[in-house]
Amino acid sequence: MATMLLLALLLGLLAVGAFAQIPSTSGFISIDCGLDDDSGYKDQVTQILYSPDEPYTSAGVNRKVSPSTNLTSIMRYYANVRSFPDGTRNCYTLRPLVRGAKYRVNAEFLYGNYDGLGRPPTFDLYLGVNLWMTMEAGDFNRSEIIAIAATESMQVCLVNTGKGTPFISELDLRPLLYSMYPDDPYDRRWYPVPLGRNISTVAIVDPVDGFPVPQAVLKTAATAASLSESLKITIPGSPEDHTHLVMYFAELQQLGDNETREFKIYQGDSPFYGPVRPNFLKALVIYTRPPGQPGGLTYSLRATANSTLPPIINALETFALRELTLKPTDEDEVEAISKLKDLYKVKRNWDGDPCVPQNFTWEGLECSANASNYWGITSLNLSHSGLGGGIPPFIANLTSLTSLDLSYNNFSGEIPAYVEKLQALKILNLESNNLNGTIPRTLSERSRDGSLLLRINNNPILCSTVSLCESTTKKKKIIIPFAIAISAFVLLVFVIVIIGCILKRRRVDKAQKSTEVQIYRVQQGRDCGCQLVEKENRLLFESDQFSISDIVNITNNFERPIGRGNETQVAVKVLSISSTQGTQHFRAESSYNNQLHTGGSAHHNTLSWRGRLRIALEAAQGLDYLHCGCKPPIVHRDVKPSNILLNENFEVKLADFGLSRAFTNEEATHISTLVAGTPGYLDPEYFRTNRLNEKTDVYSFGIVLLELVTGKPPIGNDSQRTHITRHVQSRLERGDIADIADQRMQGYYDVNSIWKVLEIAMSCTSRNSGERPTISTVVIQLKDCLAAESSGDSANDSSTDTLAVVPPHSMARISPSAR
Repeated sequence: MATMLLLALLLGLLAVGAFAQIPSTSGFISIDCGLDDDSGYKDQVTQILYSPDEPYTSAGVNRKVSPSTNLTSIMRYYANVRSFPDGTRNCYTLRPLVRGAKYRVNAEFLYGNYDGLGRPPTFDLYLGVNLWMTMEAGDFNRSEIIAIAATESMQVCLVNTGKGTPFISELDLRPLLYSMYPDDPYDRRWYPVPLGRNISTVAIVDPVDGFPVPQAVLKTAATAASLSESLKITIPGSPEDHTHLVMYFAELQQLGDNETREFKIYQGDSPFYGPVRPNFLKALVIYTRPPGQPGGLTYSLRATANSTLPPIINALETFALRELTLKPTDEDEVEAISKLKDLYKVKRNWDGDPCVPQNFTWEGLECSANASNYWGITSLNLSHSGLGGGIPPFIANLTSLTSLDLSYNNFSGEIPAYVEKLQALKILNLESNNLNGTIPRTLSERSRDGSLLLRINNNPILCSTVSLCESTTKKKKIIIPFAIAISAFVLLVFVIVIIGCILKRRRVDKAQKSTEVQIYRVQQGRDCGCQLVEKENRLLFESDQFSISDIVNITNNFERPIGRGNETQVAVKVLSISSTQGTQHFRAESSYNNQLHTGGSAHHNTLSWRGRLRIALEAAQGLDYLHCGCKPPIVHRDVKPSNILLNENFEVKLADFGLSRAFTNEEATHISTLVAGTPGYLDPEYFRTNRLNEKTDVYSFGIVLLELVTGKPPIGNDSQRTHITRHVQSRLERGDIADIADQRMQGYYDVNSIWKVLEIAMSCTSRNSGERPTISTVVIQLKDCLAAESSGDSANDSSTDTLAVVPPHSMARISPSAR
């Protein structure tokens, strides 16, 4: 679903109703922009704690609005603004966030003639690197957006477009539930809109599960003044927006025996839905499905011939779905350049994303997009910047750099070895600093072979090769006495002989021990619902507690698992003599199992759809633990059903880490390595480029999801050997869900849930890794699917392709006849 992609956002445009109840403020970020009070305050009505904006932005100045502004009596934050007279782009950084979670961001702008000019400005508002909205000249503006956090922070930027100085009154962020519709304890705003005649009740109105609306909204409604009149609702938006509509209905009056309220909904003059008969004190929700309708439309509610009462509506929400194509700078490079900014208190235009949009690229930086369309910093010029101390280590994380200019500063100490990790570097200018010591070997070699232009003159440097030394200081000569040189050579030969003997003895000892063994102990995993398996902290062939004969006796010559006596489940894994992977991968698996506490046992059965969803979720949580919970992160590299094991309770255990790969903090995000994996599950981008990252596991997991839905292997048994992605895609284009789903489930599944999982799987298996979601996002999406499957009942209705109706106390879904 497009709404769940990291490149898609939802904008809340309109709501009819009343104000929300007092929310729980856990996880809230609420900023009173321009507040002078350093300590903040708690709003007396909402009980929300508002903070000054100093922790979130270092730009701008605080200003007070005109005392004659009426709205200052409504909310305290309307009394002041943060104004940004300097710079083109100024940003707020909101953190900490949970990667992959949904958040609603709200921004409010009350001009209040704070500058005495009497001319409200027009400026652009950005969420990260993408345009959110243009704030047109007006005394009051407000906009909110629902977005998925791609990282652990989110930036809101105000951009000066030459039509006045940007300003802001209030900025807040709210974590949302996993469902599309946030509960009002998350501070959703409802506003009354003049629309016909108002009616209300004091009785409780039963809401619809999954669509939480406060009673203040459901207890009020608008109705036409007479039976012959209609209620007209204009939806703002542009033709390029895909607008989704949510309408709430509940009868608030006890109707007599001869009274009927029945109406139809029209889009323009075309019938949209109906007839509708709201239930007494029981909510009814009608909403559109993707892909939505173009914005700027008018809807009307008209009474039918059977009706004796005019139409009614309690509340309305609309959302505009916008596809955002611009991707940000690589996360690791953003972190590195931000640390550099903070360390040296850089006062340039260093705000927002370093590279994009391109007209806002930071001064001194040049950038380019990689194969995944994420941006990298290719050139960094900090010459004549007054910088000192040692060359900071996080420069090594700017792995896209081809040119680095640190000349004419006060850097001291040696050239650090981590500069050698900048393998793309072609120009390194360090002249006119206070560097000394020797030049790292790799830099010297690259300078000699011409692959690196190294400039180091005007430094007191002792070079490893005299010809490289361009320093204006006198070259030092180191004279080693001949006798000392001879002694050192003899000692070196002696050490080499001793080491050779030791290594030979170890090879003989290991040859006498023909079997390597791993022992695992089952335990409940941390941070996820899956069970994990913990390996003992040693390989038994190296242990002084067990001889190889002991192990042979314990395992009955390795023919049965251990588990009796102390009632602890264990498994013994033996290195096969015929293994093609050999000792290296066996030891690798031992090492990773020791770090991860992972493994399990198998169980074969025909599973229900709900059971398959739970297995998929627990397996995704296990991968999320590898990618985000392990330090350093680990890529499994061989995700497939045979490595997702089930115990007797159908609880998931990830297994087989022989091909796994860990990334240390010093390594780049994408690691060149020999391609490994299983055909059918192997990431085509990884196979093509030999570059590995966590999205490689995401691709393989997407194939597993397709297998769970279809019950088919990744590569078909037909003569064309059709891959499962092509098989599914061809049927998705025809909207043939029944032909996609595993026939063994006999139709016992929620069609919408199947659609959602297929959408997740197809996004995971995108050929471009940059378009795949993170496994954390997949976990959240699968939780949504499992929650919906657990609470919903399947229903079939081919009356419409774009509309779904949810009756009271139900989450029944209408399956489309085509997608």
